[in-house]
Amino acid sequence: MWVQLLGRVRVFGDDGTELEVGGPKQQTVLALLYSDPGVPVSIGTLTEALWGDDPPDRANRSLSTYVSNLRRVLGGTLARHGSGYVAQIDRDWVDACVFDRQVALARRLIEGDPIAALEVVEEALELWQAEPFGGLDGHLVLAPTISRLSDRRLEAVEIALEAKIVTGLHSEAIPEVQAEVREHPGHERLRGLLMRALYAAGRQTDALAVYREFREHLAEEFGLDPSPELQELELQILQQDPTLRPTANHTRGPPLPAPTTTSEWSPAGLSHGAVSHRPSSELPPQRTSFVGRERELAQGAELLERSRLLTLTGPPGSGKTRLALQLAADHMNRFPHGTFFVSLAAITNSRLMEHTIARVLGLREVREETALDGIRAFFRDRNALLILDNFEQILAAAPQVGEILNGAPDLTIMVTSRAPLRISGEQEFPVPPLNIPPPDRSPDLEALAAYDAVALFVARARAADPDFQLSMENASPVARITARVDGLPLAIELAAARVKLLTPQDLLSRLERRLNLLTAAPADTSDRHRAMRDAIAFSYDLLEREEQALFRRLGVFGGGFTPGAAAAVADLPDVEIINGVDALLTWSLLYRAVGVGQARFAMLEMIREFALEQLASAGEKQEAAARHAGYFCRLAESIEPQLTHEPGGIGSQRLASEVDNFRGALRYALDADDPDIGLSLASCLWRFWQSSDQLTEGKEWLEGLLALPEASPAARAAGLTAFAGLAYWQAEYDEAWATYEEALELYRAIGDRFGEADTLYSLSMTASWNRDPDTGERLAEQARLLFEELGFKEGIGKALLAKGFSVFKSNRFSAALELYEEALVIARESGNPALAATVLVGVGALTFHLGDRDKALKIMLDTVEETTQLRNDHITVWALDLVAAFSALAAPEAAARLGGAVDSLRQSAGGGMLPESLGVADARSVARQLLSPGVLEQAWALGRAMSLDDAVSLAHQVEGLLAGDTDPSSAP
Repeated sequence: MWVQLLGRVRVFGDDGTELEVGGPKQQTVLALLYSDPGVPVSIGTLTEALWGDDPPDRANRSLSTYVSNLRRVLGGTLARHGSGYVAQIDRDWVDACVFDRQVALARRLIEGDPIAALEVVEEALELWQAEPFGGLDGHLVLAPTISRLSDRRLEAVEIALEAKIVTGLHSEAIPEVQAEVREHPGHERLRGLLMRALYAAGRQTDALAVYREFREHLAEEFGLDPSPELQELELQILQQDPTLRPTANHTRGPPLPAPTTTSEWSPAGLSHGAVSHRPSSELPPQRTSFVGRERELAQGAELLERSRLLTLTGPPGSGKTRLALQLAADHMNRFPHGTFFVSLAAITNSRLMEHTIARVLGLREVREETALDGIRAFFRDRNALLILDNFEQILAAAPQVGEILNGAPDLTIMVTSRAPLRISGEQEFPVPPLNIPPPDRSPDLEALAAYDAVALFVARARAADPDFQLSMENASPVARITARVDGLPLAIELAAARVKLLTPQDLLSRLERRLNLLTAAPADTSDRHRAMRDAIAFSYDLLEREEQALFRRLGVFGGGFTPGAAAAVADLPDVEIINGVDALLTWSLLYRAVGVGQARFAMLEMIREFALEQLASAGEKQEAAARHAGYFCRLAESIEPQLTHEPGGIGSQRLASEVDNFRGALRYALDADDPDIGLSLASCLWRFWQSSDQLTEGKEWLEGLLALPEASPAARAAGLTAFAGLAYWQAEYDEAWATYEEALELYRAIGDRFGEADTLYSLSMTASWNRDPDTGERLAEQARLLFEELGFKEGIGKALLAKGFSVFKSNRFSAALELYEEALVIARESGNPALAATVLVGVGALTFHLGDRDKALKIMLDTVEETTQLRNDHITVWALDLVAAFSALAAPEAAARLGGAVDSLRQSAGGGMLPESLGVADARSVARQLLSPGVLEQAWALGRAMSLDDAVSLAHQVEGLLAGDTDPSSAP
């Protein structure tokens, strides 16, 4: 069998007969599965390729039909694998795979055997019929593979042209490379190949004209110069460098005569310590200003003072090179014998490092001496700085860096690399992203402009549009853009370049798929920095295969992960996880979170976006997401019992650190139509949502999950209970009642008596809040009897609270207080401080109704203290509202401020209990009778600007006012 993907999708049998593979959608399925045989493709990925984000209702059935049809044609080469399918076919039977392999082989051969490289790459190019997949509409899923293969085709052409030039076939290469230049006018490497071909053909003037034309094009279009590599090629042509001539023993046919001008290179035998041209100690010119980084410059200066080997590390696009150059420029006077900059970006062979450095230093190559010998001799008596830029792809050359230092006692070396060299004496200097404004930062122009990330965006935006200014209209979008791209300088520059086309507001709205948008680099930028995706892909390609697998699987985590979570989700042993995480940290693809109590790691969001792309391409997205959801469901289940007793305790803090992961797991449950895992997770989280002011978000998740069909009765009952609980705490009592009733029916149907008892208690409280105390009292008694039967003492206390509340709502205050006090004793004995705080609110309200306002106020202030320590903000706000109400007659202005604070805090929390529901007039109503409208509104507005901590502080000062211990004028 032969599968053709390079061009129109076709399949041929063993006898050469073309097989019928169906229409475009069926061909799309074939293309996805057979473009990377042996790698599973999930059903979700296939569905997205066929229908995008809006698949039809029968999408899975249609997909199954396409797969069945293909199986009839392709036989046993197409198999089911987990939640997807896999092509079980030899890669030699697929033209795209053979093409990939041949180009990779030619790349390895070009330096040592260009004749063989040319033969191999010509065979590869014969396979290329047209753009891959024949124009199939596979949405965004096929696009990365098409782009990769198209890039590989251009690489193959370049290898073929280079091989022809170095083997003497430059005349044949000239028209071919000219055609490619016309098709890709901004591609610098093709320009360089054309210059080399023309020069090899004896057309030095034409070669230099190509350079001048390209330089003028860049200057006019972008205000830039050609890269240092192309400038070096021009210099070689001017100097008639003999290395540019075709090598006789590499030719396939008779070469054309080389230029006859005498070479300016000195004969062999001269020591490496001498130079063939004056070495430059000037740093590469920077055509844009250096912005910010005062802290890093100060820290770097200190490290440079005490370290002979300083390695600047950081993620792709973090600005390591620019920081190194600025450090060097700031401290050139410390190195009287020069500062030398060596770019290693163009080499991937570690053995070429020494020769690259020697060339920058102007050292002649001689026999019986290595380049390393010459470099050490050059620096032996020099107090100099050597900058080695982009070291990451030649880390195997790190020992030679140590040898250079050993032979030159006054030399300092500064390295930029995505990974440290890990040799003795190295001082690593991690380069962080630029500082960005906090998400809630108000659009204060002066304050925002002080952030390095914003300052860089503005500077680069002005380079694209001279009229650009930071304004009140665009300040907030600019700040959010810098945060969305993780504060990475390269990403900020790429985003800012778009302002000549898009406003910051439009740009922000398009940053959902950041890697697709951030591509507008200047033409002279190195290939791997022309887009953020390229910069990240460069690091990814340097990883071992197992490290790549770990990296892409870790992309499923939002907001970071612990090693234990990584082991569970990546499906690898702990030892491999530790080693793999260490490798990814080394390559700056992960960072360790600072200030947390446990080992925790995370990805910058753009790097995570790339990881998720790779995960989808590998067909592992669905499986990894399922493991991720399962792990976090188990985590929530293990912590949920703590939330009832300590809503703001350690368990709640642990959940808070995983909020983004929980959101990801819930999103998976919705997308995968898996209601059981989603409802199980959400039902464990509802008290966390309630205690952390995320009531509305919790309800939205549960609403979506409860709408999914085919949930198990137990999972649905738990989800309904959670939804009703959130509605209850938002004071949406009708909604809570109806939902609790549905849950009660399910609990009774499945025989869950504990669930039944707890729901009876909740229904009792809801009925009483909803002005039906008689029903509330009846349901509370049913709950108490069932809890007694089950032997659950804490439940008995809850039932007593519910009964006491129903009696309270019937205005039988003394009887209610007795029930509340009995419930309080049980809550304390059961070790449930959250229940005790809830009971205390009722005790305070009852005490107020029984006429002891001062005691009621003290009870509520004690409740505030307890709930503040519990970090239960909802009960704290409720208690503060009662403090304001109880003190409004004696201190109306301060009470109005406190009431305003509570009103704002309750709104931001998505709702909550009101004093009126306990029969208490709120502070505003009372203060309105004592204050002028202007004073009341001013006090209320001042309060609404307060934080929760400010409100708690004000409550205690109100207590002082009432006791006469505080000067009224000093109250906030």
